[in-house]
Amino acid sequence: MSKARGVPAAEVAWSPALLRHSSRIGPRAVPFWASSGRPPRRRGFEAGPPVAETPWRRRSPMCGIVGMINGHPVAGDLVSGIQRLEYRGYDSAGVATVEEGRISRRRAVGPVSALRELIEVVPLSGHAGIAHTRWATHGSPSEANAHPHVVGEVAVVHNGIIENHDELREELLRLGREFASETDTEVVAHLLDMALAEGLDPMTALDVVSRRLRGSYAIGMITSRDEDALYATCHNGPLVVAEHPGAAFLASDGAAIAPYVSEICVLECGDRVELRRGSLRIVDSSNQTVDRPRRQVESREDEHSTEGYGSFMLKEIHQQPAVLERQLAAFADPLTHELRLPQVATIAKQDQLVLSACGTSFYACQLAKYWFESLAGLPCRVELASELRYRSPVLGAGHGAIFVSQSGETADTLAALRMVRERGVPSLVVVNVETSAMAREATDVIGTLAGPEHGVASTKAFTAQLFTLLAAAIAVGEARGHSTRQQTADLVRTTLGSIPQAVELVLASSARIHAYAATLADAPRAIYVGRGPSFPLAMEGALKLKEIAYVHAEGFAAGELKHGPLALVEEGTPLIAVCPHDSLFDKTLSNVQEAAARGAQPFVLTDADGLGRALKLGDALALPTLPRLAQPFVHAVALQLIAHHAAAAGGKNVDRPRNLAKSVTVE
Repeated sequence: MSKARGVPAAEVAWSPALLRHSSRIGPRAVPFWASSGRPPRRRGFEAGPPVAETPWRRRSPMCGIVGMINGHPVAGDLVSGIQRLEYRGYDSAGVATVEEGRISRRRAVGPVSALRELIEVVPLSGHAGIAHTRWATHGSPSEANAHPHVVGEVAVVHNGIIENHDELREELLRLGREFASETDTEVVAHLLDMALAEGLDPMTALDVVSRRLRGSYAIGMITSRDEDALYATCHNGPLVVAEHPGAAFLASDGAAIAPYVSEICVLECGDRVELRRGSLRIVDSSNQTVDRPRRQVESREDEHSTEGYGSFMLKEIHQQPAVLERQLAAFADPLTHELRLPQVATIAKQDQLVLSACGTSFYACQLAKYWFESLAGLPCRVELASELRYRSPVLGAGHGAIFVSQSGETADTLAALRMVRERGVPSLVVVNVETSAMAREATDVIGTLAGPEHGVASTKAFTAQLFTLLAAAIAVGEARGHSTRQQTADLVRTTLGSIPQAVELVLASSARIHAYAATLADAPRAIYVGRGPSFPLAMEGALKLKEIAYVHAEGFAAGELKHGPLALVEEGTPLIAVCPHDSLFDKTLSNVQEAAARGAQPFVLTDADGLGRALKLGDALALPTLPRLAQPFVHAVALQLIAHHAAAAGGKNVDRPRNLAKSVTVE
């Protein structure tokens, strides 16, 4: 008797009622509650109707799924695939292949390199397999909890959260099933194994089991019954597939399989797929075979190397001038300086604007509020997506919404987008991944063109968001008659056009920033302040220091120091002030002086015009002098360098800070 199966199969097989109760199987199929007119309490393993996505669904951090089938052993290629997804964050990894009716598996806690070393010592020879990087949500990081999970005839990898896993586990335990892990994923493996034991084919088993699951997920499966196939399904969890002569692939991110294919298909919610060598078959939630649009995917191996910078974060900080140049060329005509952003036409017609995002992208929205109000005369409010989705905001005719996300898969932001869409509010999304769920579901999309970002702490994606939002605000201003075409051209030339070179100059002063940042490495806390557009930058700078240097830092509006935060100041407290020489300079410097009088040690980020007065209070750095609207870009890059150098001085892993993942976080 297999430990995984618990008791003989005859005693745990699903009832034939399971087949009758699946709304997709057989001519007599009806919802299992049809006789009473309301859903009864679920019992046994009856399959109910599809579980609808509701506003409170959660997602796990973005783990990595890769699957391959071809004419040679795939374990090494699978490990290379999940290695391309390392930057998303993980704590363990594993791979499983099938050959001659047997599933073999290797798992390791720690870096993917540990898994590669393991399969070099104990190789896998199967030509079809699945691999996974796990971020612990249910159960600690351990080999037992690492994916793939093997139960009986199936091996399963899974991204997301199965929200009803506790009740399903209890049902399985009552049926005699035994568990080897603490994960919600093993529940899925047991259910699939039982479905196959009942005589269902793998595609039907995925269908029936999916109907028992609540949550957002992507699932990949191999079975010992068929060593020439992979299977997968998704419910509001990203999954892409592709075929190639003699091979087929699946992944949670196209980057994992980009070296092998030039096109991918993005699965939609409820899709199931069967992959065989050189072919794939997609079945939608209505049980119809469908084709999904092909999207281009490019492979650039240099994206997976730090290229001598020592970290992806530092490399990506230094990539910002090139990204900004690329954006300028894409958004504006180089001769006439006319903006080419037709995507803003619908937003420009609205009377009010809501901007919403999470984390660093939220601070980009807060800065953009100043731009849309001043340049376009468009009233704005900024909302945390994780809060907006749970409120009943007043939204309707005349409202427009902008959502910002690096990945385009952020759970809370995606849920907020869906909420406003249901209310008929037009939406514009600003994303770095134009094949993402948010890009597919919004009214309009502007890609930020930042390229893949591997460092967990966002750098080039943030400044690319700022550049996109500033260009959009200028374009909306012209569309609303707030500025003339000539005024727009002047802004493009003098403001947008000045930013890339100015950022280059900041990078050239990195050594000066490095010297100051080293003093923060062991600081117990730090305070960041700014006024107006500099206030969101102060909060973003504090977030960066928290994220990668593990220094408790907070960003405050400078005028609020005397309303409470000044109590945190004691002798030697570092205070970083974002203080360009603008109309708010005197006010901000006065607040810094007040903190310095109580023991704070200021470091003022200003420009040549403000340097003399700033140096009277403490340390200061003159950044390039720019038009008012362009100033945030040089300050943002300086703040990134401060955080990076402080973390490096403290011996921290700047690319993989503890407890954080790159995208799609648990609520």
